[in-house]
Amino acid sequence: MQKRHSSSIDGVWTRRFEAHFSRNLQSALVGAAIILFAAIASVSYGISREHDRLALKNSYQMVQGALSGLEGGLFSLTRDYAFWDEFYECILADDQEWIYSNVASQDGAESDVSIIIEPNGRFDYGWRSDIEGRERITGIFPEETLALLHDQLDAVPVTDRDAYGTFTRLDGDLWLLSMSRVTPWEGIAPDTPDAEIPRLVMGKIVTPE
Repeated sequence: MQKRHSSSIDGVWTRRFEAHFSRNLQSALVGAAIILFAAIASVSYGISREHDRLALKNSYQMVQGALSGLEGGLFSLTRDYAFWDEFYECILADDQEWIYSNVASQDGAESDVSIIIEPNGRFDYGWRSDIEGRERITGIFPEETLALLHDQLDAVPVTDRDAYGTFTRLDGDLWLLSMSRVTPWEGIAPDTPDAEIPRLVMGKIVTPE
């Protein structure tokens, strides 16, 4: 009788222990799962942030490279026209027929705008490739926009053969503009007054393509 009572007590204790152990094990497993999930989420977030950072950096480098390429191409185009004997002579002679036929931006031209800055007063006129007609247009860009380019040229000697640029907005479009002095191919005398030297502005609309 005592044996059966003892055995009964042992059975009850064993079942209670197993139930308690099961609950503790379940709680431990749930806790471990939560910790593991949090760790995975943290690592994933870190990887995601690093991925986003690298993607942003790569995108920035691609855009920067594209803009640098566009800028270099426009500067080179501007210099090709600026140091052209006939062009220099035709500006001084006001040969509008020659200038329109050889320099003006027209449909299919490499530049979307070309602007002549006349010497002695800096009167400007030009053409846009999206506007038909031979008639020259004045004031295509505001004076303050052109001033950003003039300031860069004014800071270097008249013998400088570089082109200088700026970005600006006009009619909702983003433009890249480039300006250079217009001189004969052989250059110009260092003591030539800057006001007597014409200038050329060429520009392109910056598009996603």
